[in-house]
Formats: sequence, structure tokens, C-alpha cells
Amino acid sequence: MPLIIPHLGNDSVTLYAQRSLKQFGDRLVHTLRDSIDDRGERDSVRRAIPGCYAAVGTQKALNTLLAILQDHQADYGSEIVEALGELHARYPEHEVDANLVEAALMAEADAAKAGNPEGDGHLRKLMSLLALIYPADDVLRAYAGMTSGQKDVASNAVELLDNLLQADHKRSLLPLIESYVA
Repeated sequence: MPLIIPHLGNDSVTLYAQRSLKQFGDRLVHTLRDSIDDRGERDSVRRAIPGCYAAVGTQKALNTLLAILQDHQADYGSEIVEALGELHARYPEHEVDANLVEAALMAEADAAKAGNPEGDGHLRKLMSLLALIYPADDVLRAYAGMTSGQKDVASNAVELLDNLLQADHKRSLLPLIESYVA
């Protein structure tokens, strides 16, 4: 007799998968790390792994994602940063290692300065990383202003960042961020 699986919409399947992953909790974290590190694993699988960490939702999952970012930022940075943002938004009580985020910020800034072909993807990642160590609402408001297409709104958004960022981040990141708005 064939196995009959009820048709579930994508949202239902995603919700079911997330609930299943959450039940495994930290037991799954190491296995996921092995899979993303395995260069023999399909790229599509490796790209999906950061979302699995977000579904697990634990402090250990967040810490491991930050560590993975160091090793896989060039290939899977967007997916990892998105998962970190989701974890941070859903579990604000989880602590974020600011030193690891700052290292990722500098790596992303270097990639953007080197002209790696991501265009506005660099700005999005920079702003998403900043939202992990600064008030997320303010950083995301600044990003929305910078990408609004309106010069006066973008200028105000850069000024918001200028007031928000610590001196070392202003020096190292603000000129680069401003270059995306100009």
C-alpha cells in the first residue's frame, strides 16, 4: 500500500518542519554544522541549514550560527545573517557575541570594498549585522530610509546611523554605507 501524504501548502510544511526541528533542539546543532562544513553536500542543502538553526531557536544554535558565519560568510552569508536576524528577533533574551558580529561586519565591509558582485546585498548584510548589536528597530528604520529612493529620507537615515553608531563603527562603516546611498 503506498504512503499517502496529505497535501500541505508551503506555509504548513514549513511550520511542520520548524516544529520538528525545534523538538530536536541542541542535539541537532552539531549535525547541522557537519553538513554545512561538508563540501560534498549539495549547495541547496547547505543554503537551507541556517534556517534550520533559526528553527531550533536555542542559544547554542545562535552561537553556532555566529561561528559558522566566520567560516562560510563568502558563500552563505546572506542566509546566515538572515537566520541570525530571525533568531535575534524571536529570542531577544539570547546573548549575541558582539566580537563575532564585529568580525563579520569587517569581513563584509572588506568584501564590499573589494567590489565583490553583490551590490546592495552588502548593504543589507551590513545593516542586518548592525541590527544584532544596536537597537534593531533603529537600524532597520535607517536601512528602509536609505533604500527608499528619496534623497532627503536617505540623508536622514544616514544621520540616524551617525548618531547611533559607536565611534569605531562610524569610522570604519559609515563611509562605506554612505557610498550606497550617494
